[in-house]
Amino acid sequence: MNKYDLKALNFFKCSDGKDDFVSLQLNCMESSIYNILKNSVSIDKSLITSLFIRDINPALWLSKTDNTLRINNESKNLIPLWNKYIKLNEYVKIQEKDSIDFLKSLLDKGHMVIVQTVFEKMKFYHKYDADFDLSTYFQGPQNHVNILLHYEDDKIYFAEKAHFSVNKNNYVTYDLNSQIGVAPISELAEACSHFLRCYTLEINETELCKLSIIKDEITGFLKTMADNYFKGGNNNLYGYTIYYGIDALHKYIQLCDEKYNLKNYFQTVGWEQRDRLTFDFWMLYGARKILLEYLNRTNGNTSVKAQELLGTLRESISRWTVLEKHMNRILQSKANNLNSKTAAMVMDIIQLESNLHNILTNYV
Repeated sequence: MNKYDLKALNFFKCSDGKDDFVSLQLNCMESSIYNILKNSVSIDKSLITSLFIRDINPALWLSKTDNTLRINNESKNLIPLWNKYIKLNEYVKIQEKDSIDFLKSLLDKGHMVIVQTVFEKMKFYHKYDADFDLSTYFQGPQNHVNILLHYEDDKIYFAEKAHFSVNKNNYVTYDLNSQIGVAPISELAEACSHFLRCYTLEINETELCKLSIIKDEITGFLKTMADNYFKGGNNNLYGYTIYYGIDALHKYIQLCDEKYNLKNYFQTVGWEQRDRLTFDFWMLYGARKILLEYLNRTNGNTSVKAQELLGTLRESISRWTVLEKHMNRILQSKANNLNSKTAAMVMDIIQLESNLHNILTNYV
C-alpha cells in the first residue's frame, strides 16, 4: 500500500469523523477483520454490519471440578457470517530474528496485516514495560491485535483501538490521518523477534456481491438465534457444563439462590478478574448493539412491529449493562456472593428476553 493512500482509510471512525459504532462493539480480532473489510471492498455498510452479527444468547459455563463460573455469548451452533466470505491465513514465528522481514513481505504484496506480538515491548502500548519478562508472555491467541498498514526504513504505520489500548503520552499519529499510529520499526522488530502471530485476509468479493443470498442467510441466522433461546440445553466441553439461552438464565438464578461466590469467576492470565467479567458482559450487550445497528440500517422502522422490536432490544441492552455493573460491585465488595437482588434482576431479564425472542421470531 502506498503511504499516500493511508489518508483515505477509516478504522474506528467513519468518513464523517464520527465513531464507527460497529467496530467498537467487536473484540480486537473481529474489529480488525471488519476494518480491513470495509477499507477493501465497495459494498453497503449495512451488509458489512450483517456479517458481524453474533448470537445474543447467554452461555453460562460452570466447571465440574472447581466450580469456576463464566458467562458470555459463545453460541452452540452459530458463527458470524463473515467466516463464510473471508478466509484467514495465519502465520506464527517464534524466536525468529527475520520476523520483521516476513511482515514487510506481506505488506509489499498489498496486504493489511493483523498482528499479535509482544506489544508490552512497544512504547505506544498502554501496558508498555521496558522490563517486561518475556518468559511470562502467553503465546496462544491473544485478546489484543492491531493492523499493520505500511512501513518505511525507520517507521511503521498501524491502526489501533486508540482510546482503549494506547499510552497517549507515547502515541504518535500520522499527520494526514489521525486514525493511524506511527512507531519506530525497530520496536516492532524487537517485539516480533520474540513472538509473532499474524493474519492476512482472502475476501470472496464475488460471493459478497450476491445480496439476495446473504439476506436469506441473515434471516436464517436470526431465526436460529431466537430458536436457540427457547430450546436452551446444555453441553459438556473442556471440563465445563455449558448452559444455553433460557436454561443459562435459570442456572444463573440457581447460583444466586446458592449464594455463589463471585471470586470464583473465570480468570485470564494478565487480566484483572474485574476486566474479564466486564469484557464477557460487554460481549453480551455489544452483540445486541450490533443487531440494533443492523436493524436500524435496514428497516424503515415505521411499523408497530419494528418499533416494538427496536424498543425491546434497547431495553435488553440497558438491563444487561446494569447487571454487569451490579456483578462488578459484588466482585469488589466484602461479601462476594450472588444474592436475591441478583436473582430478581435475572428474573426480569428472563421475562424481557423471552419477549424479545418472541418478537424477533415473528419479525423475521
